[in-house]
Amino acid sequence: MPAPPLPPLRPASPDRRPLAADSKLKKVPEKLLKLTKLRTLDLSKNALGEIPEPLGGMVGMKQFNIAHNTVAALPPSLFGGWKSCEVINLSGNRLTALPELGGMPRLKKLLLNGNALRELPESIGGCAKLEILEAKLNALATMCAHSLPAPLASAKSANGADVAAAQTHDHGGLQAAQGAV
Repeated sequence: MPAPPLPPLRPASPDRRPLAADSKLKKVPEKLLKLTKLRTLDLSKNALGEIPEPLGGMVGMKQFNIAHNTVAALPPSLFGGWKSCEVINLSGNRLTALPELGGMPRLKKLLLNGNALRELPESIGGCAKLEILEAKLNALATMCAHSLPAPLASAKSANGADVAAAQTHDHGGLQAAQGAV
């Protein structure tokens, strides 16, 4: 007796995660830019060199992941309308700077490891719910407490250590954990 046929696959709805991770994408597909109600976008492990500005219009974005691409810069207004965003993973790119983050009151987790970041934007201090900030393996090695955004300079990590002291010269980064900001 043959197995019953599989039901037809449904296309991803605007609220579901499109299957775009590890797809060898060199450019964000135009069709994706039209999914303005998208909540989760995982474009990790592709060959993306740039992120188009229209992604900033996805005002319901909760989770954004472009880890392990070759992105060197982000559009200045990318995060401007993402008031609901909780998780951003930009690790493993070539970023040297970040756009403003202050308009993200729900941001809880920001992963920036393995870029070429020289400094963190002052606006990160406006992310009042930020619990996890990782920026290891960046060009932050020469930073000292007075060059960190004010809320981070006096923050404590989950184990009570000063966040500024958590920077290491050999790895050039910092890691702040839950409750740090």
